Amino acid sequence: MGYLTAATGIGALAASLLLGHLGHSVRPARMMLVFGAVWHCLILLLGQTESMLMGLTVLAMIGAASILCLLPLSVLLLRGVHPDLLGRIMGIRMQAVYGLPIGLLVSGPLIDSVGFSWAATLYGGVGLILTVMIGRHWFPHLWPASVISNHG
Repeated sequence: MGYLTAATGIGALAASLLLGHLGHSVRPARMMLVFGAVWHCLILLLGQTESMLMGLTVLAMIGAASILCLLPLSVLLLRGVHPDLLGRIMGIRMQAVYGLPIGLLVSGPLIDSVGFSWAATLYGGVGLILTVMIGRHWFPHLWPASVISNHG
């Protein structure tokens, strides 16, 4: 378990350092969408790995993709908000995060009944579909280089 957690953390740390180095040259909304999709594709791949080395490598990439998705998301949440509303916005974000333990609790019995590979495929597939749906719906506000959400 320590190796698995460390692999994810190493990927997240590397991505944080890279993002800190790139600074304002990234387009946060595009980056959030792209790496959200990459993150879920990597979860699909993790469900198919059979060796420890490959699993650790994929977990490091998952850690990097998650940070490259979530840091720009936080930037977008905080950038355009009036200072008086910052606490409220972050509070709403935390309410969204509180749903994660429910998915974790469901994953244990799901893995017991269908196996890790199928459970990871289900979670990664649903996540990828929802990410694509979000991207399609919010495309005009998130993808064009000219929109405010893509200015560094």
